[in-house]
Amino acid sequence: NMIECENQVLNYLSEVVSTSGRIGAIVVDESVPVTMLGVVNSILGSNFRMDELLADPLRFVVLMADDDDVMRRKHNFLDKIRKNIANDPVFKAELVLASAKGRMEMGIVSADDEDFFPRLYNVTSDIEAHSDLDVQVRKVLGGRWKEQSEAEYNPREYRLEDYDISPGVEQFLGQKPMGRQSIFQLEVAKDKTISRTDIERALLSTFSKMHISISELKTETEIGDGFATSMLSPTTTAVVLWDGNSSIHINLFSHNDSAELSNTFIRELMGKIPVNMIQRDEQPRGTGRVVNFGSDIAPLEKESGKGMQDDTSGTLDRPMISYECPILEPGSGENDIAGYFDYYDNDRERHANNVKKSVDYYTKGFRSSSFGGRAWTYSEMKQYSTEYKAKYYGDALKNGDWIYEGASGEAFNLLMTLEILKEERGIENLRAFGSDYLAESAKVADELFTAQAEANSWILKGKFCRADSTDLSFVPANTFDLAFTYVDPMVDALHLFGDDVSFDERVAEMKEYCESDDEEEQEIVDEDQEAQEEWHSKWVKELIRITKPGGAIIIGKFLICDSTNFDLLSI
Repeated sequence: NMIECENQVLNYLSEVVSTSGRIGAIVVDESVPVTMLGVVNSILGSNFRMDELLADPLRFVVLMADDDDVMRRKHNFLDKIRKNIANDPVFKAELVLASAKGRMEMGIVSADDEDFFPRLYNVTSDIEAHSDLDVQVRKVLGGRWKEQSEAEYNPREYRLEDYDISPGVEQFLGQKPMGRQSIFQLEVAKDKTISRTDIERALLSTFSKMHISISELKTETEIGDGFATSMLSPTTTAVVLWDGNSSIHINLFSHNDSAELSNTFIRELMGKIPVNMIQRDEQPRGTGRVVNFGSDIAPLEKESGKGMQDDTSGTLDRPMISYECPILEPGSGENDIAGYFDYYDNDRERHANNVKKSVDYYTKGFRSSSFGGRAWTYSEMKQYSTEYKAKYYGDALKNGDWIYEGASGEAFNLLMTLEILKEERGIENLRAFGSDYLAESAKVADELFTAQAEANSWILKGKFCRADSTDLSFVPANTFDLAFTYVDPMVDALHLFGDDVSFDERVAEMKEYCESDDEEEQEIVDEDQEAQEEWHSKWVKELIRITKPGGAIIIGKFLICDSTNFDLLSI
């Protein structure tokens, strides 16, 4: 009877505390069954009981025999103890003890011990000095800065010129881009078939439509059920591999490094044969450790004379960049899950109706409307945002700079940022760019800034595209003085549920996983969190890539529960 067992253990621990004081350490040797760990975890799952039974500082030491299932459960036990303790400093270490006779593991959780790391070093050193065991520290979780008094706190602020950038400058100026390589992975559409003749005709027709003269064509058919073909011209090369069934791989190279050529090629080809794009990759090709396209380098060299000097003038004669918006496949976004974008639909429909009613909606009328799925109007959002936007954005920008918003939606937030900077900091003539995954939102953004630029000479319109924020490869690197976005949580990052499961149902299911005590479901939660963090990291890496050296990246998190607060995560 587990309830009776738990009561007996609790009574025993209470007796120990009453006679000897609160418990400062618990050691679990390898013979303790995992069911007993469940009993202990149940007892200590209450903060009240933890405070009543356990002392400060507190240590758990768990020994584990070489049994994968037992090890996993005991490590899970320590993880739950660490999460129950909650308050820093709390540490968890995983040690592997090995010898010629075998191996075992040791898990340690230590709370309220600022000297944990030197103690851990002493323990591992003593074990190796007094035994034939080899000790490896596999993982350590936890850590904090030591508290400092105001007198001790004297940080140094580092600027770009404090770092030696000469190796980067040398590499940047030494590279010689020669063209763009585009790799496409295509898959034949469901319930469709194609033949070798279909593919060859589509390729020849595509090259002809693009006015590319083929100087050499060679095909190898003795490759399984498919074929490989190469098509050469003085400026462009295509190598195509078909497996004879459903998969087509295309390697396209052109001395013209503009994305427009590869976009045109794949658009024309996909219009002639029934295929879907599974994956696309783009990279520059050349010599000198090339990592930039020629179009990335030329504007910087023209702007600086040598390619890496700071632009501090803030003038308006900065040459406008040109790039082609990508073509997104339906459902290609990792967060394009059933119902995820539904809350934007009402906003877009309202904007469209208002534009029909009023010709000046995008210059004046929008201020009393909400946007981006939020409950507040533009004017209310501007009031809440003024203080922090004026400070953080204003400190990073000057007249004539370029600003980019990823996942910009209808770009009302971007316009709001420009208005606040002009009104509060006197910063104007900022050129605004943006992109959003939803085509309708990108269209509204383009129309909004077209109207604003015509009505206000101090607003300069850049370019607005439909694009996935995790892949801005069509945007030249090192271009913008400031790039920013707002992160959104992704529900069901592992795509555990089918398309028939609604967004609200996914939210409810994931909430149940998060609150569950089941070990397998907690593992799913951890994997889902890792997938979500990986998605966000792609998002942020793209903002870093397109921002100039020394520029600013601002990542904001919108707090739904507090209408008066915005949380600035990072600058």
